[in-house]
Amino acid sequence: MQGTRNVKEIGEGQEMSSKGAEADLYLEEWFDKKIIRKYRVNKEYRVPELDKKIREFRTVREARLLHDAKRAGVPTPFIYEVDLPNTTIRMEYIEGPTIKNILGETSKELREKLCLQNWAADWKAAQP
Repeated sequence: MQGTRNVKEIGEGQEMSSKGAEADLYLEEWFDKKIIRKYRVNKEYRVPELDKKIREFRTVREARLLHDAKRAGVPTPFIYEVDLPNTTIRMEYIEGPTIKNILGETSKELREKLCLQNWAADWKAAQP
């Protein structure tokens, strides 16, 4: 794992929770809260200056989209910090299965139905 600053400081001694194509996720304690730290990793095949700009843009865009979704009533994690120099987002950890896992275990018919209705309101109503 490499980045623009000392990445060993960012992730040293912490177990990675998940690795995606664009980011590594770490489950951490932060100010006595359980959080997810999402670190966007650099891509060696890109020009370094362009890579940095792309990662910064995507970090800001993701934080804004999560914020906008929350304002619209979609249950999303609370964003605690956006660390642009390190292309990192610290967000609330939400206990439970991921949407990816839920959708992976759902029939195609139900997935299509969920996509065609007000799924956020239905999801909220189904919560205990």
